[in-house]
Amino acid sequence: MASAHPRPAGLPASSNGTPIKKRKVRKGTQSCWECKRRKIRCTFAAPTDSICDGCKSRQTKCISQEYQDEPPSAGRKVDRIKRMESIIEGLVKHNKSPSTGEKDVLGGNQDSKDSVLTATQDVSDAEDSKAVNKRDSSPSFFIPMGVETSSPRDLCRYLISLWPNQSDLDYILDAQVSISVLLHCVVCQPYEGYFEKYIAPARQLLQRPTEDLHPVLAARNMLLLVTLLISVPPSTIDENPSLRKNHRSLTVRVFNAATRLVTSNDDLMGSIEGIECAMLECMYLVNLGNLRRAWLANRRGMVLAQMMGMQTGKSTSSIVVLDHKTLDRVRPDYMWFRLVCADRHLSLLLGLPQATTENVFAAPGILESHPPLERFERIMTVACSLILQRNIAESNDLETTYEIDKTLQRASTLLPPQWWLMATPDAISVSARDDTAFKETVRLMNQFIYHHLLVQLHLPYMMVHSTADPRYDYSKMTVANSARAILTRFTAFHGTIISTAYCRCMDFIAFIAATTLCMAHIEARRQHAWPTAG
Repeated sequence: MASAHPRPAGLPASSNGTPIKKRKVRKGTQSCWECKRRKIRCTFAAPTDSICDGCKSRQTKCISQEYQDEPPSAGRKVDRIKRMESIIEGLVKHNKSPSTGEKDVLGGNQDSKDSVLTATQDVSDAEDSKAVNKRDSSPSFFIPMGVETSSPRDLCRYLISLWPNQSDLDYILDAQVSISVLLHCVVCQPYEGYFEKYIAPARQLLQRPTEDLHPVLAARNMLLLVTLLISVPPSTIDENPSLRKNHRSLTVRVFNAATRLVTSNDDLMGSIEGIECAMLECMYLVNLGNLRRAWLANRRGMVLAQMMGMQTGKSTSSIVVLDHKTLDRVRPDYMWFRLVCADRHLSLLLGLPQATTENVFAAPGILESHPPLERFERIMTVACSLILQRNIAESNDLETTYEIDKTLQRASTLLPPQWWLMATPDAISVSARDDTAFKETVRLMNQFIYHHLLVQLHLPYMMVHSTADPRYDYSKMTVANSARAILTRFTAFHGTIISTAYCRCMDFIAFIAATTLCMAHIEARRQHAWPTAG
């Protein structure tokens, strides 16, 4: 019982210093006040103990309910407040420079603004240096408070502060990289003449933005810059000490600033250049291998395009253009097709639903007006949609599968036999100013996609026994042959100079092909050992 225990030492006293008198408690009450508040059982190691086990472990006063509970200590609250104040003071000291930068970015004379932007960039370098060895593009990155809600001019000024100096920029542009690999995913006009029309103004696009430029245009230049940064070969980076020191941190800083401040702001993105930013963001994330974030970025671009009516395939007055020069490089109908194409292929890799099943871009009249390669790409995109629909329905209907297979076969006949030969490393790794690299890269990527679609189409029948239906043998042979074609091209591709930075979807496609080929060999040995197995 509670009375069996001696009065604990250190009981509270009244205001005049006399001990507080005992109080009557309900018979059988044994717990102390602390255990009662916590609603736990109050136990003692020995009957003579004055402190219960719980209070010993918590290092709190054990006061029996026979005595008045100790009033809350004001000192304890004061200690907590002081502790919070010290924590806040430490945070303020840590962010003292950024806080000053916030005031100067949003107001003050130009000299102070420039000095603060330089200091802010130094802080960003320090923060991003922690993530130099990380593959993902989402390490800690500091953005001064208030920049996100600042005016477009101040926002653009902050983006300009992150731009590399002119000497490093010239070095990046002069590096021997295949720009075709970086930009083929955002080709928004016919292939014919694309190289001459787009590569020529690339240096102009990557000039240092001016303060009167719209933030979306500045972000587009920044996203184009990061695609070039990740493509520079390591040997080229090592030749430039400044670029070798800041290459990774610069890439992360520029990408995060553009995506956090611009592409994630719906109020700024309602233009055709905003959609282009979403496509460039998707391409960068795909090159890193972050397919889920790339899928989300591309889906945002599709939503913006649908709001402008691009899915109709017709010109509409709701399309907003910030710079009329953009229309020299971008055609809205081609942009919509590229968005749908990326969405379907990423959805197939990730097992996610596609955004739309409409195929306006593949209508018979539209297909006839395009050259064979573009018709081939559009038919493959339609086939990808049909595979996704079949997979969602979880149907093993052979008739549907073979109809899709015939569609892909008809598409392959649009191109001459020599087109299907493997691209040679010399053809891909030529100078970026040679349109041969562009054509060969597009050919290689389309071969990858074609064989991958065949693997995905016939993969559900890989483990089905041959005696069930002779047509299953065709599926197994098709999967094995396509998987070998993928791995052969993937191995050859890694012998080129551009293999240091490329679309990481190829890694996933190659992994699926390798796994599928292993399954094919295992299944062949199993059926050879047990020919009558079901």
